[in-house]
Amino acid sequence: MSFLRIYIIIFLFLITQLTIGQNPNSKGSQAPLTIGKISGTLIDEKSKQPVEFAAVSINELISGKIINGTITDGKGNFKLENIAPGIYVVNFSFMGYEKKSIDSLKTTPEKPDFSIGKVFLSPTVFSLKGIEIEAEASVLESKVDKIVYNADKDITSQAGDASEVLSKVPMVSVDMDGNVQLRGNSNVRILINGKPSGMMANNAADALKMIPADQIKSVEVITSPSAKYDAEGTAGIINIITKKNNIEGVTGNINATAGNRRNSLNANIGLKKGRFNLNSGVNSHYGLPPNGSTEFYREEYTGDQTRTLTQTGDFQVLRKGTNAFLNADYDINAYNSIASGIRVATFGFNRDNDVHVAFDDPALAYKQEYQRSTTNPSGSKSIDCNLDYRKTFANPKKEFFASLLYNNNIKEDNYTLMQTGQYSSLNERSFNNGFNNEFSGQLDYSHPLKEKTLLEVGVKSINRTITSDYTYEIFNNSSDSYEINYNRSNSFLYQQDVYSTYAQMGFKFKEKYELKAGGRYEYTLINGTFNDDGDSKIKNEYGNIIPSISVSRTLKQTSSLRFNYSQRIQRPGLNFLNPFINAGDPKNISYGNPLLTPELTHNFELGYAAFTKKFSLTISAFNKYTTNAIQSFVGVDSSGVTYNTFYNIGTSNSNGINLFGQMTIAKKLTARGSVNTNYMIQSGVVEGKSISNSGLQYNMNINLSYDFGKGYFGEAFLMFNSPRITLQGKVPSFSMSTFGAKKELWKKKGSIGLVVMNPINGKLKFVTELRGENFYQKNTNIVPIRAVSLTFSYKFGKIETKNTSRKGRKENKSDDLKKEDGGSF
Repeated sequence: MSFLRIYIIIFLFLITQLTIGQNPNSKGSQAPLTIGKISGTLIDEKSKQPVEFAAVSINELISGKIINGTITDGKGNFKLENIAPGIYVVNFSFMGYEKKSIDSLKTTPEKPDFSIGKVFLSPTVFSLKGIEIEAEASVLESKVDKIVYNADKDITSQAGDASEVLSKVPMVSVDMDGNVQLRGNSNVRILINGKPSGMMANNAADALKMIPADQIKSVEVITSPSAKYDAEGTAGIINIITKKNNIEGVTGNINATAGNRRNSLNANIGLKKGRFNLNSGVNSHYGLPPNGSTEFYREEYTGDQTRTLTQTGDFQVLRKGTNAFLNADYDINAYNSIASGIRVATFGFNRDNDVHVAFDDPALAYKQEYQRSTTNPSGSKSIDCNLDYRKTFANPKKEFFASLLYNNNIKEDNYTLMQTGQYSSLNERSFNNGFNNEFSGQLDYSHPLKEKTLLEVGVKSINRTITSDYTYEIFNNSSDSYEINYNRSNSFLYQQDVYSTYAQMGFKFKEKYELKAGGRYEYTLINGTFNDDGDSKIKNEYGNIIPSISVSRTLKQTSSLRFNYSQRIQRPGLNFLNPFINAGDPKNISYGNPLLTPELTHNFELGYAAFTKKFSLTISAFNKYTTNAIQSFVGVDSSGVTYNTFYNIGTSNSNGINLFGQMTIAKKLTARGSVNTNYMIQSGVVEGKSISNSGLQYNMNINLSYDFGKGYFGEAFLMFNSPRITLQGKVPSFSMSTFGAKKELWKKKGSIGLVVMNPINGKLKFVTELRGENFYQKNTNIVPIRAVSLTFSYKFGKIETKNTSRKGRKENKSDDLKKEDGGSF
């Protein structure tokens, strides 16, 4: 709580200083006078099309000092703001184009604004084995520190949810349940607009289904985060950027999807007036319940006897959710701005099962047959609030940033069980309420030491309280009511505080080289207890030094080489720690392990990137070595009950190669695809016994898009995930095909579309096999997956966007807990 007070005091001090700073009669620094702007539009000289994401910078003519910089937006527009009267040189550059400068631009107190108008860039054209190649921005972008997938340019990403969008992102794989992996590792930090969200606190797979695909602008993948990022997430970071209105006046959009599987309705509205910007929206989705079938078979070896368990039946799954957000930001003056936002979300997941069970124990000459019906309603509610302050200076690389963030998530996981049949009658229910409260604060400061050297430092605290209250009730036939079973009911409290500081320095040398190196220190305090047993306490504290280094070299105008090393840490989240026993299937139970400790990963990466106007290619090789790895473990106890929990098993070693590329063919057709493969080795000691597993796992996809002209577009997407290696077996393979078409209407203000998923295979069969020291089990699910969706979108207000975002905006990123794969059918 002391850190909360400290950060609030700092915020109040900053606001006070801002207020004083706005008084022209106050002493100290004066407010900037006659600040103006320089604007224009960047155009491809050959195609006459806008040049997106090009770099624009401004220098003083005499001193050559850099004053400001930005990038062009989707329409090629740029705006350099906070320009004092003077004489300047404006520079334009983009990979695959000739650099261009316009000098002797003069602004005066009488005319502080200057419009350049249209600026034409000449493409660099060269021959590579007889093929003419030019540069062009694409759906996939390879940057120095990340890969960017621009989802808003992909027609097949306009229906469905965020998990389907992520399946198209290079290096990312998504299984049938929506669980996300990055390079074969599920320990991924998922951010929304650069910030953690309470929606992701418990089950990222379910949370991703709450984000409509048509609200996603882009997805950033960072495989080797630098020291300024939280050390959490051994696989890396996935940042989902949602669409935002940056247009003067009132604008908005409405999107609707209707189909046999998914239905959604989303509305967003934005208001921008001068230096004030407001964005809000409401998104709602409903998934029609699919009817699937399941079959479970287990053999357990007891001496020379084999005990068997067979379960067959049907299931039905219902998903629905709503989330709403409100964001506001205000530029106080040329150098100070504040921003705040709130997001609330609710999610419901209901699964109903009806199965026939047969249990045979020949050693005891005992057989059971019964029918079991289980209703498993679960859901979550979350709220995220943030308050940010940013101060810039005359040198745009110098910046101070402060942020406060609060997340709250409530998760309900309940079930009602009725079991009738031979030798078995049972009627019980359970209620589990999980609470995750988190407060974080951070301060960041960047300072240019020289023209090509930048120092970045910062501090941060995360204070987290996790509670799990669980109650079991058994039906009493005599009293005709449910009665609490106190032996199985309890409350678990888990407190975790993380305090960190970092420093890193980046600089360029010999024109073609860039180096960034730094270190981060994180100190963690943990306290846990069970309310019904005060003596059962968990207490731990530890510190970690997390280094990172990145070196890149520009080989040619259109290619680069880079090397990265970083360490990452993964702390277990609520689903891994929660001791609540889910006994919705009494023969197959699951529970968390509150004694888990963090895992530590060393990450090495070597990458090559090349792109031109019609072709782009990125190749990377990597090694990830993890100690104290957290893995799920399945065993069978002496009574024939299968239990699923988590352990720190030992080590995990992964070596792999990622490749993705894009090519434009005949101007109308674009093909892009990726292949990700790695060899995984897992080994350790569980329950006193050595265990290991290894194997090759991979995923691949290809996407084709075609512009038919006159506002008609078509796309096709195909993907395949190989079986995923686990400690005791493998998770089944998964494939998907999606085809889409879109027609623009009303001068691009609206559109209608059709998206078809898996038109050939209406149902998919998923088989999971596991082996233990004394058992073998096989689980088969058949799931209907064919989906047809109609999409509609409409924009109102102006449709020309303006690039008003501040370059280099920092975010409070503290989504640092290991999440459980979930959201099963």
